[in-house]
Amino acid sequence: MEAFISTYIDSIFKMVKGKPVKLSSASQRTYLSTISSFYTWLIDIKKITQANPAAVLMRSKRFKKSPIGNNLQESEFKTIMENFNVPPQRKGTRYYDIMNQRDHCIIHLLGASGMRRIEMHRLDIRGYDRDKQSILVKGKGNKIRTIPIPDTAATVLCHYIDNVRPLYPTPIPSDAFALFLRPIKDIETGNEYSIRMPLSNITDRVGRILAKAGITKGRGPHTLRRSYGVWLLEDSNYNLRLVQEILGHADVSTTQRYTSLSNKLIEEQTRDCFRERGSDK
Repeated sequence: MEAFISTYIDSIFKMVKGKPVKLSSASQRTYLSTISSFYTWLIDIKKITQANPAAVLMRSKRFKKSPIGNNLQESEFKTIMENFNVPPQRKGTRYYDIMNQRDHCIIHLLGASGMRRIEMHRLDIRGYDRDKQSILVKGKGNKIRTIPIPDTAATVLCHYIDNVRPLYPTPIPSDAFALFLRPIKDIETGNEYSIRMPLSNITDRVGRILAKAGITKGRGPHTLRRSYGVWLLEDSNYNLRLVQEILGHADVSTTQRYTSLSNKLIEEQTRDCFRERGSDK
């Protein structure tokens, strides 16, 4: 059955500009995970008694996630911020300046917190605590965690909240407290309003900024999240357990993939992490 599932995964293609393209390794793992969930359900309702073949495949060398690489150096991130200048989304747009300042704030937060794209999308102005200099983030599974914001990023965020966000058209009621907005103009009535910045818009803007800076190591929000995780793990003040909590990983093995530390140090920190977890029970 494992061979049949593997062949099926190989047969799936996606269309890119009218041409069939094989799925990436990450997409193949997504399909495999879905199949694995289906087999788990079949086992739970006692329709089959055999082992989950998809789960066996997910543990195989072919489908195992490889260590994360190609992270940005902190010096590269500083260069991005120092030379921040992004072309407008549309020539002549009247909101170009405030959108540029919004994007500037987003890049600062991504590089200073390691947030996921979906977490950035969900941010509310009510979630930022100026006194504690921290922000509430809704992660995977709607789990809430608090992320500390460094001084420089906090200054940029406060400036955006106080001086930039109020310049946007009035948000629609459901997005009244959205931190990051996108201006919209109704073609029929000419009325302007704002909505919560869409996920695709965040990806596009971050990609433009990184491309403008000449970054070729990945041009999406996850590039900054991945880099932030590596920076923390290279800092002697942060161990795997702490970085796991900051990044919102459910399992420490995911955090382990973000490191460029030596294998010996990884093993030592992993043992410490599980020893602490065992003592908490």
